[in-house]
Amino acid sequence: MLEDRQGRVWATTDGGLSLYHPDRDRDPPETYVIDQGRPVQENTQSEDVSPEGNLRIVFTGMDKWKYTETDRLLYSHRIDTQDWTPFTSESFASLTGLPYGEHVFQVRAMDHSWNVDPTPAAWKIRIVPPWYKDNRFILLFLTCLGIIGWLTFLHARRYILQESVIQARTRDLHSVNQELLRYQEQLRSIASRMAIDEERSKRNIARQIHDRIGHSLALCQMQIEYLQRGDNPPNTRILEEVRQTVKQIIEDSRELTIEISPPILYELGLMRTLQWLIEQLNEKYGMNFVLVEDGFPSEFGMDERGIVFNAIKALLYNVIKHAHTRSARVSLSRYDGLVQVQVSDDGVGFSPEDLQKTVLEKQSFGLFSVRERIEYLGGTFQCVSRVNGGTQVTLTLPWPGEGGPNGDQDSTRGRSQDFARKPAANLE
Repeated sequence: MLEDRQGRVWATTDGGLSLYHPDRDRDPPETYVIDQGRPVQENTQSEDVSPEGNLRIVFTGMDKWKYTETDRLLYSHRIDTQDWTPFTSESFASLTGLPYGEHVFQVRAMDHSWNVDPTPAAWKIRIVPPWYKDNRFILLFLTCLGIIGWLTFLHARRYILQESVIQARTRDLHSVNQELLRYQEQLRSIASRMAIDEERSKRNIARQIHDRIGHSLALCQMQIEYLQRGDNPPNTRILEEVRQTVKQIIEDSRELTIEISPPILYELGLMRTLQWLIEQLNEKYGMNFVLVEDGFPSEFGMDERGIVFNAIKALLYNVIKHAHTRSARVSLSRYDGLVQVQVSDDGVGFSPEDLQKTVLEKQSFGLFSVRERIEYLGGTFQCVSRVNGGTQVTLTLPWPGEGGPNGDQDSTRGRSQDFARKPAANLE
């Protein structure tokens, strides 16, 4: 290619020299981005840009036939899909405030024949966010926050559960404490009542001995002294009176002895003594008490025998005084190493509230005392009663020879409590 003095451009072709006409130039220029001093049309990897999003991009172009000088080319550029900027002669672009993420900068050149590069140069850039705005950091932060929240929830839930358990235990302890206070009050009352009853029993025994035995003995002494006088012949009538008086003394002594502690209990055993007691009560009070024995084991020890007998006796007297019935049933049986005694009636019964009121206001400790004595032997006491539905009292004791105060109570106490333990819901 040659340029003459007039500025025309000549090109050598197969047909000779040909004059180049600019108005017939249809070839657009090519556009490049300057990367480290080298013109490139497109970068393969995105260029990382600081979080501020400020960037200066330098570009250039080249006309195919060099008809338009490089410094005379016009350029237009855009970011992503924004509108193209007007064509200017500036060969650089200053970008500011770009949002975080991937972007594509495009630039195209135009020669003075208005030919525009159809394949703009493209430059990929990536605005790197600060570390605290990075998605990975945010994801990690949210994950940690979720874990902390979950652990906090578990800790709070555990704390709430512990608090509920503590409150429940506190209520239970308060209830047990109130029960113990009531129990102590009952014990103090029964101790005081027993001391009074013991003193009254002593006075009653002393009065009985004085009135029944003492007077009779004094009369015998006077009659014997009369017979011992030398001037009085033997008198058959006086001797008969002495004999009758001595006989009455013997009867009174036997009754007092039986009332205090019947000898047959220790001579003939518990069953024979209960049979005798029921016969006496039926005859004396017109009752219809029945004794049933079902495989009753060997006898209790001396101390245990007296406690069991007195407990049954107290229960029968309760029937006589409070049940308003003439029928009752006493049964003794054995079960899995345990002895079971039941006293049941079809009387008027009572409610727990009535019994509690009786214990507190009237100081009546019959059932309470029976329970204490039975539990002393390693046994249990159960009382079930309904108003107008009768009453059933069940005493469960260790098998003779396997527990009680003189044996190993621990093993039998556990089995006894499993058998029939309803700790005086009707007695508290």
